[in-house]
Amino acid sequence: MVKKLIALFICLNIFHPAKAQLTIYPAFNQGGTGHLITASGLYIGANIPGGLHNKIKSIKLDRGYMATLAENEDGTGKSFNYVAAVSTITVDLAAVLQNKVSFIRVMPLRNITKKGMGTKDNNLVANVNPSWFYDWGALDVSTVNNEFVLMAWDINLTNNFLNLNTYPTRTDVNTLLAFNEPDGTGQANIPDVNVAFPVYKNLLRTGYRMGSPATKEENWNRWLADFTTIAEAQDARIDFVAIHWYDWGNWSATQNANPNVNDLFNRFKNYIDAVYALYKKPIWITEFNANVNRPAAVQDAFMRLALPYLENDNRIERYAYFFETSFPASINGTLTPLGETYKNHVSTPSLTNNIIDNRTTNIASSDENLVFNGDFENNTSFINGWITANPADFVKETIDDINITTVRFASATNNRTLTSNEITVIPGKTYQLQFTARIQSAAGPSGGTGPSRGGVFSATIVNGSDQAATTFTPLTTTSSNNITRFASYTVPMSQASIRLRFNKTADIAYLDDVSLIELIPLPIQLLSFTGKANKDGINLNWQTSTEVNNEKFTLSHSTNGKNFTQIASIPGAMNSSVTRAYHFTDKFPANGVNYYQLSQIDRDGKTETFPPIAINFKITDEDTQLKVYSNLQSTQLRLNWNQDETVNTSIFNLKGQRIFNDKIALQNGKNLINLTTSGKLEINNIYIITINSADKNMALKFIVH
Repeated sequence: MVKKLIALFICLNIFHPAKAQLTIYPAFNQGGTGHLITASGLYIGANIPGGLHNKIKSIKLDRGYMATLAENEDGTGKSFNYVAAVSTITVDLAAVLQNKVSFIRVMPLRNITKKGMGTKDNNLVANVNPSWFYDWGALDVSTVNNEFVLMAWDINLTNNFLNLNTYPTRTDVNTLLAFNEPDGTGQANIPDVNVAFPVYKNLLRTGYRMGSPATKEENWNRWLADFTTIAEAQDARIDFVAIHWYDWGNWSATQNANPNVNDLFNRFKNYIDAVYALYKKPIWITEFNANVNRPAAVQDAFMRLALPYLENDNRIERYAYFFETSFPASINGTLTPLGETYKNHVSTPSLTNNIIDNRTTNIASSDENLVFNGDFENNTSFINGWITANPADFVKETIDDINITTVRFASATNNRTLTSNEITVIPGKTYQLQFTARIQSAAGPSGGTGPSRGGVFSATIVNGSDQAATTFTPLTTTSSNNITRFASYTVPMSQASIRLRFNKTADIAYLDDVSLIELIPLPIQLLSFTGKANKDGINLNWQTSTEVNNEKFTLSHSTNGKNFTQIASIPGAMNSSVTRAYHFTDKFPANGVNYYQLSQIDRDGKTETFPPIAINFKITDEDTQLKVYSNLQSTQLRLNWNQDETVNTSIFNLKGQRIFNDKIALQNGKNLINLTTSGKLEINNIYIITINSADKNMALKFIVH
């Protein structure tokens, strides 16, 4: 079936008549003059209407549209994809996007149901009539009844797709699936997430709703977890997780072509539960079936259980059953019974709620802030909780505001001061003062002419009872652009309260979002935490400059950056004011990216956990033959194998008694396998490990350390 793009554009224009699809505003609560953006391409930098480049604070998105807003002009940085599925969205931007939007794309949103198909046969799409389809490429188009979903299958196709440069003007598509099984040599074949990520990041310039790469079934918590960890750290947006499932784990273990269908169904549900628990994002199941080795009757029984479940699970946004040549959806243009089952299943809407950004908008309004009316939005008075000798010279500013309501220090030729009410603090505790301010020659928006009368804006902390000076070093600015300043203050033991004092010596100043937050004291000062891989494992090193009541450190390991397991406990120095060095060697790393998290535990049981580090470990050429590393907890194998297959592994003591046996899956190439041998081996004893396949046998002695 040939589909013409030009005809489709005409149809889509009929479906979505030109109107105010997105309205952007320079103030909160849709305040100020709104400017319209339609679904007609990318709006970048100075091309954003109304001069609102980096000046948007709120939006209104009409029902039936989605909009992507991003910090950088290439669609990267802080971003969000809003979806007005059931009603018009009116919302303030999250604090991380306020006055920072340099990229906007608006796209039509169709009434899509969950059921879809992955196929290159457009006649089959017309016959089954799913609400959406994909063909592992990016060149097809949507029809009136079937929405096409783009895919960047591998690196080459991704680059070709971007080079075509048709994406800025297409209005028939709004979603992009990333790489297809990048961890598979026969598929996208991008085994290194550090290679895949920059290519994915480049796709963000399209502004489409973004799906994660879809890995092989067994790597949902390995390759994909490593990838999403990098994406989160670099603010690369992933709107939903794409997954595949074929029950390969059970098939490889049992070779059962006719399993109990309820057990099969439960394994499928458990897989979905595990994926959602790890990523907490909507799920698209872009490929799944009961396994290629099982007949159509099993597929049909499984499908009749799975499809209603998927429809009723709100974690699942979309799904597409994968039909194999051994159980096709159609033969010579006629649907098979299995194809009829899929076609006749009535699907429900993919989205039943709007998708909005739930990130915080203002720390000054949080419960942690000790400053009363720090955002100057009190209903009684905008300076309620503040003291000044010249109240007439402080103006409630909502036009050239910093954040909704801002205090303007008027009277350009005079020195003016605003002081907070007394704030109770705890002696010995440390607090952080933060505020946003600017100073300029005349009233007006941020970025105007700077102070012309020698004006300086400053903030300081004074004693609460008598307003005497403290040891706090004043924070100052002469910038006419909004600038956020912060500094910490440790309260002396003789002090029970403080006040915040803001002053401008001349010119016009603006102040907003004043906060005072208690800083939880660190039991240790960590100078560094690093790791380096070598042939024996991964060496981990860290240094502290001070330690207070520090009983011990714990080290935890993860292969996905999310789920950590403790691997070591190292005594701390209790109390120390000199630099101390610690180290530990993980002799059992995973092949690929390993994450290590350092935690510190006080004598009273309180714990502080530091951000994880990622270290890449690769089996070296020295490990082409079988090598074994073992301790009382586990045994690790490193070896090279010549094909993908499942082998039998056994461990014998020197008396010939088998004390461990398991089947392990080896891949063609270098392998690193961890065996669970805890409680089975004794320290300093010698054992023999054997690996047996249909045409190959290996054996090696090893000692437990």
